[in-house]
Amino acid sequence: MRVVCDTNILISAFIFPGGPPDQVVTLSRLKEFTLCLSPDILTEFKKVLISKFKYSPTDANLLLERVTSFCEMIYPHEKIEIIKRVDADNRILECALEAKADFLISGDKRDILPLRKIEKTLIITASEFLEYWRTH
Repeated sequence: MRVVCDTNILISAFIFPGGPPDQVVTLSRLKEFTLCLSPDILTEFKKVLISKFKYSPTDANLLLERVTSFCEMIYPHEKIEIIKRVDADNRILECALEAKADFLISGDKRDILPLRKIEKTLIITASEFLEYWRTH
């Protein structure tokens, strides 16, 4: 199974341990599925760690190294413009498409989650993914 997590899922997993995003990331660390991330997602992750959560660049880089140690890097070849309001959200969709992900896990209720699906990729919340995981 191939899964893409958006930036807010990654942030929530590391900043707020124990919740559904953390459980999803833990499953990926345990190799229960393949976590697929792109350089654009990781760049946004680092930017948010530094700007919103006051991580030093060194600490942010250490966390990025930790994440990249258990994910598969995806390098999207096609640019898309499905989401008009926040162009960075398109980078997440590009990763899911290039990875041929089964799931895109997001916490973005305004732009990403309402899509519900992009090609064969289902777009769901961390809680919905965990429910799927438990029942399949």
